[in-house]
Amino acid sequence: MRYDLIITGETHQAQHAAFRAAKSNRLVAVVRTKPFLESTYDYPIEEWNWEPRPTWKSLRRQFRMREHLLADQYASAGIDLFEGRPLELNQQILTVSSRTGRILRLEAEEFQFSPQSEVILPHWLQSEVPHVTPLTQVARLETLPESILIEGNSLCGLRFAVMCARLGRRVMIAGTGWNLPEFEFEMAELEDEADRRGVLRLDQRELLSISEQPNGEFDFLLVNGEVYRTGLYVFATEVVVSSKPEEDAVVTPSAHHRVLREQFQTPVF
Repeated sequence: MRYDLIITGETHQAQHAAFRAAKSNRLVAVVRTKPFLESTYDYPIEEWNWEPRPTWKSLRRQFRMREHLLADQYASAGIDLFEGRPLELNQQILTVSSRTGRILRLEAEEFQFSPQSEVILPHWLQSEVPHVTPLTQVARLETLPESILIEGNSLCGLRFAVMCARLGRRVMIAGTGWNLPEFEFEMAELEDEADRRGVLRLDQRELLSISEQPNGEFDFLLVNGEVYRTGLYVFATEVVVSSKPEEDAVVTPSAHHRVLREQFQTPVF
């Protein structure tokens, strides 16, 4: 099938562009370049239904419902949805490797590539700290512990920190992340709410070492001698990934790589 427009990547802007094009009677396809559940934290907090006494279970139910809702909206608008990784664009034909291993060749008059931010857990960190949880997998957890450490104060990391604080969890957030200028206003609002809800903002200079306990919990030793113990260590440092085939990603490293290297004596990159 030949499309009028193919959009790769599923940012908000890309979704809106797909629906506008379909409304103009153009034949549109969207290539989802990362699983929807990994995009959960791309959505502003106020788009979720916050009950008077919110629970993690109710949020997880909303994550699943939103996934099905968006697929239904695409189908109702006549938009075809594919999932996979773009490999090559040659003479108006986009080659995509699907999640099932099939090779798809999609033809179109016009292409739009929408870069996305992704949370990719470094192999060195996963091998040294096997219980670290990337943010993209948190929505699969049945329960949340009472204390949570989030590595990465990017937009998605900060959103998750405020979500957890609203659920009554004790939260510490540290590190850096990738943020577009258009999110500055939301970032400022999230930081204000995080401060109001008692989220501990840890500067890199205050962190001395990290040690994992036999039960899977983590101790974070601060320079002033305090020890912060957490039941969940979430890695939320984002990288910018282009949806355009063969284009390299721009990596924004975590601010705590140096501390982690010294702690685990593991070479990084």
